[in-house]
Amino acid sequence: MQWIKTKSVLSVFLIIAVFYFSLISVDNVGGQVGIITPYNLSVYFAVVVFIIYSFYQVISFQQFQISSRLLWTLIAAINLIAVGYWQAIHLNFLHYVILALVVAVLFVLALEQVSLSENAWHWLFYALSILALLQSLIALIQYFDTFSVAYWWTGYFPFKIHSGFLGSLQQRNMLSSFIAFGLVLSLWLLFSAQFKQSPIKIKLPLFLLAALGGFVVFASGSRAGLLALAVGILLLLWTYRFELKSHLGNLLLWFSLLVTSALLVKFIGVDIGSAASKFERVVYGLDVRLFLYETGWKLFLENLWFGVGIGNYNHSLQDFVLAHQLPGDARIAGLEIGSFSHPHNEFLFWLIQVGLAGCFSILIVIFLILKNWWQQGQKAFWGYSAIISPLVIQSMVSYPFILSATHWFLVLLVVFYSVIVSQRTINISLSESASLTFKVALLSFVAVAAYGFYIGLMSAFETYYFKNRIFIYKDYPQQEQVGYFYNASKWGLYDDLVQANMENMFLNARRDNNLYDLKQYLLWYNNQTELPDKFNDYAAQSRAMLQSNDAK
Repeated sequence: MQWIKTKSVLSVFLIIAVFYFSLISVDNVGGQVGIITPYNLSVYFAVVVFIIYSFYQVISFQQFQISSRLLWTLIAAINLIAVGYWQAIHLNFLHYVILALVVAVLFVLALEQVSLSENAWHWLFYALSILALLQSLIALIQYFDTFSVAYWWTGYFPFKIHSGFLGSLQQRNMLSSFIAFGLVLSLWLLFSAQFKQSPIKIKLPLFLLAALGGFVVFASGSRAGLLALAVGILLLLWTYRFELKSHLGNLLLWFSLLVTSALLVKFIGVDIGSAASKFERVVYGLDVRLFLYETGWKLFLENLWFGVGIGNYNHSLQDFVLAHQLPGDARIAGLEIGSFSHPHNEFLFWLIQVGLAGCFSILIVIFLILKNWWQQGQKAFWGYSAIISPLVIQSMVSYPFILSATHWFLVLLVVFYSVIVSQRTINISLSESASLTFKVALLSFVAVAAYGFYIGLMSAFETYYFKNRIFIYKDYPQQEQVGYFYNASKWGLYDDLVQANMENMFLNARRDNNLYDLKQYLLWYNNQTELPDKFNDYAAQSRAMLQSNDAK
């Protein structure tokens, strides 16, 4: 098969790297598998590298491209931030949202500068299918290698996890929906003229994904993954309903492997979790998600126009539940309502936070995208709907865009590709002064990004080290105070994690009568300005225990 004929080969590899960087994984500070930060710092790093490269190309060739895609993306982002900022109380999450949206706009702008052929796009999607295959292999090793042999051979952290099918992502639903996306993408590629007649060695990974990826989706018991896969396949079959006979050979083999994987799950007795019982709870209205949808919708109606503010969801939910005397609802029995940071529906999440005023621009963008697809023809409309449906379904029943940058940038990439055909692009030749402005902007962006990544990594490592008590500077307490109490606390997104770690440290210190950790807790406590009441009680207990020891 002919390789990519484009001047932007490096751009293709940098875009692919954005998603392959999700494989970088160590113990997550949040307690699950994932990059050492809970916000996918490695993926954002790859995105920033791609942005820098694209802007460097603009400066080199003194040509800048822009289309209405970017204009509407920018308007939606600014409107959402403006409305959400108005009522935001907890600025840490707001800053993260602003960061994610700024990088998203720059990512779209960087894609604008890359001219990829249809052939190049197909190879890019082929690489994403192979990534889904790699995630499937990681998940299978996690499940079947109970003695962690692969981990001891390779040192790759996800191989150490045996709590379920996670791959290198943070959550089972994330992995399952990503593999479902890869499966739908592989079937779409087999329908394409480029891959239809390609050698078997090229198509082999797509067929392997049907077998191994299908097994993981079925065995994981993820409702999101199963629904995403089913909807994606049905939409794709509807798209090519008049061409099925011409693709019969590839289809029969692909579906045979997928069905075999489903039967194998049952045959070898893999514990598929409680997917069936979860669906049953939904039917009978007993699922916790239904509670979140119901209360979330009522919370939105109470704050119809401007929402509760970005970052205020969980506190607003707690107040709503208490005000309406809902803590006794059977659907949340035994659950801490304060632990819900998301209603498991991305659109409802933003409706609650920014109301109709903030979401209006997003609705316009969605309408324009769907209109664009329809104008390209019914085949394009249903085909693009099929490809993006696993990601959309995941976002409607879970929360990938907060925890998974991979899902976030996949949506942007697929939407960009789907509207690229009919979008008018304006080419602007840069003058010397404009080129100089771009250079200054690029250098500023590099400096800000480097500083942000440095602080993020320092905070992440210190939080990780402290959580696992890898270092204890008993002879140098000041070093521990600077290392953890300063670096980790400097990154606002870690506030909740820092507090959780300090609470665990105090509880363990109280149990073990560890006077050193009690002193360290007080050092941290005395440097905080606003904490929940329980931390005040912990401080009082720490002082009492230390005074009691001094009295002896």
